[in-house]
Amino acid sequence: MYLAYHPRREEWNDREELGTDSDSEMVLGYIQRKFPNAKDILDLGMCNGGLIKRLRELGKNAIGIDLRIKAREGLVVADARQLPFKNESIDFVTEIMLLADLDEFQSLPLTELERIILEAKRVLRKRGIFITSPYADLSKKYFDKTIFNDHGVWGVYQK
Repeated sequence: MYLAYHPRREEWNDREELGTDSDSEMVLGYIQRKFPNAKDILDLGMCNGGLIKRLRELGKNAIGIDLRIKAREGLVVADARQLPFKNESIDFVTEIMLLADLDEFQSLPLTELERIILEAKRVLRKRGIFITSPYADLSKKYFDKTIFNDHGVWGVYQK
């Protein structure tokens, strides 16, 4: 079971926003190029909030969720298996390494990883977009359209 407490929680709580990493930069560029009109964006397991910060600078309503953070503007403490958002309320959901981390470090069963994917789909508006890495093939079966799939690692799917 994924627990809210993590042995390194204090480190995460004290961590400053460091900016985006290379995966987040790739997602940011992809959103800007392919989906410039996406307004409401949700980042699951948003780490240090760098992607959220950059999206907000671009005028997006970007929200990040994670269990390892202190809530502050644009960042929500929440479990990705039970998102605190209404059905069809988000244009774009990103998940960069969350499923991998939960699988590898928390040993979350496959059914729980699928719950996260289904929650992402639930909150997405019609024709909403889900970006996932590295569990693209796991996510693929839940969406109507594959926009991009890089050898099962990176996936972009449409509801």
